[in-house]
Amino acid sequence: MKYNSIDQIIIQLLESNQEIKFDHLGGLIYLYENIDIISISKFLSEIITSIVSEFEELSLEGKSIAQNILIGVIERCDDEFAIQEILYVILNSNKQIRNSCFKTLLNQSDNIKKNSLVRAWLLEASFRVVLIDKTKRFSLLSNLIDISIDDCPVYLRYSSKILGLAYSNWQEQDIIEKLIEISDANLGEDEVWFELGMSYLLNALNAQEHDMALSSFLLAKDHFEKSIEIGSERPDAEAYYNVLLILTSFSNPNEKIDYKKLIAKMNMSLTIYNAWHVLQENNEWISARNIEITNWYTLISKLEHLLIHLSEPSWFEPKVVIETYLLNIYTSSRAIFKRDKVGGLEKIIQPRIERALINEASKIYLLDKWLETQSDSLIKDIGLELKEELQKIKGNRQFQTVPHFEQLTSKLSVDNKTSLDQFFDDCTSLNSEELNPVIEELLIKLLKDVELNSSYKIEKVKRGFHILLNQSITFLSSRMNLTKMNASRVAYLYQNNPLPKEVALQDDLHDYLIGNINTATTSVEKSDVAGGRIDVNVAFNMFNFSIEIKRDLNDCSFEKIRSKYLGQSAEYLGTDVKLGFLMVLDLTDKSSGMGSIESNVKVEIIKKDNDPIERAIVVIIVPGNRKTPSNVKIKV
Repeated sequence: MKYNSIDQIIIQLLESNQEIKFDHLGGLIYLYENIDIISISKFLSEIITSIVSEFEELSLEGKSIAQNILIGVIERCDDEFAIQEILYVILNSNKQIRNSCFKTLLNQSDNIKKNSLVRAWLLEASFRVVLIDKTKRFSLLSNLIDISIDDCPVYLRYSSKILGLAYSNWQEQDIIEKLIEISDANLGEDEVWFELGMSYLLNALNAQEHDMALSSFLLAKDHFEKSIEIGSERPDAEAYYNVLLILTSFSNPNEKIDYKKLIAKMNMSLTIYNAWHVLQENNEWISARNIEITNWYTLISKLEHLLIHLSEPSWFEPKVVIETYLLNIYTSSRAIFKRDKVGGLEKIIQPRIERALINEASKIYLLDKWLETQSDSLIKDIGLELKEELQKIKGNRQFQTVPHFEQLTSKLSVDNKTSLDQFFDDCTSLNSEELNPVIEELLIKLLKDVELNSSYKIEKVKRGFHILLNQSITFLSSRMNLTKMNASRVAYLYQNNPLPKEVALQDDLHDYLIGNINTATTSVEKSDVAGGRIDVNVAFNMFNFSIEIKRDLNDCSFEKIRSKYLGQSAEYLGTDVKLGFLMVLDLTDKSSGMGSIESNVKVEIIKKDNDPIERAIVVIIVPGNRKTPSNVKIKV
């Protein structure tokens, strides 16, 4: 292979392990004069990187030349692999470079002489720039709306994806009309039908009326079904289709649905979807997949638990679960990642969606579950009246007839209402509209730390671990936030004379998990495990997770915790899955505060000398011996 003079210089620099600078290549003016040559260079990304990395140090004239080189390369490059590399560099550069290239990115995506895949990458890059700089939104929307159905079919398939993502962000009706135009012309393949399904799903979640929501859910279901028919591999569409089939069936009392079969299909779709992402997606999407799959697994687990109730004339129980998790999955699956030059991955999630259909039904559903936990002596006659009223509600499928929650509970005693509020706090913590970004990043890190664990690679174990990990972190977050005045059950975290025993944390965690994980059996003091007794045991079907509870008064650093407690925690995993939990009640001095949630959680990998199988323990430190914020002092 014959290399040009610039490539030969780069090869020499690489062989001698030297940093590539544009001065080594003849300077900016020389590169600009030879832009046709560098645009087809085998080392194009190295050349562009050298320019971008030194951009801030250039004079105004130098910056102008550098920008012209970047624009010229975008105009000339027609290799689908090279364009991805240079767009990665440009998108992670500074605002001035991105802005100077935006118009060219958008214009060249319209250049029908270019490779269709190159155009698709240019359009996606334009979209990512707009997500960073919203002032360019209308230029992008104008470009998308002007896409012609006479364009290349390959480009129309990829542009359908960007159209769908744009609708998720800005909900402009012209975008959905363009998607319909493409589908009516039998273009866009499976992608246009999938994106129309996602758009109608968003409309349903935003709907203010029952009939409008149902109509949009049905449209979404039909479009996902069409995507499945056209596409050879659409496990994502299959999962959405099956969950919507379950949901919409509740509006037709005469429709007979084999729920068990549908849930099994969803499970299979998720397994395929998971494997498909591993094979097909770039690394920057793996974190988004982990969070999304967690939501799907939780949804399936909830549905499996509710399966015995699905034949009853009760519409709101499955409706609450399905719609709540549909929302979480929707926001996850529409997530776009951009790499941040100074800090890894930054997730940009679609705007918050109002859950207008289910707010009232969610409260009534939880009221029903709370009543099941209360003895008749505690709730007295009003509780029995409420149970009778809820049975009437369950027999009615029309959302408009559901009474207001406040009306139902107005006669409850103060103590009953306090108990109900505490139950709501625990049971609704997982179902928030969006994950707190700090919690989300923490979950992403923890999942990455266990991804090589042998047990984590087993699908059903992974599903259970995701559920328990999510709940454990949510438990820690709530205990770090709640005040003893508003939640008496956390008073032990502020107790210092005497200091609480570890049983206080054990009881609190046990009660929390029972209220939040319906798909497993949570118990305390399970004996005959590794010759000992587990503090809290969470039993899924055919496997268990152990949670060891400790308290420490002297040193709660991870180093000390590892040496003092992890041996016992790891020993319990000998004959079960190699994933466990250790929760430590930290009773050390808190005069300087309790630290951040990220500094209180860590995955420890244990490998014993006589055992090649590694074990992973999630260590969670629960701050006790707490001070109120007004009493925390910073040393100067």
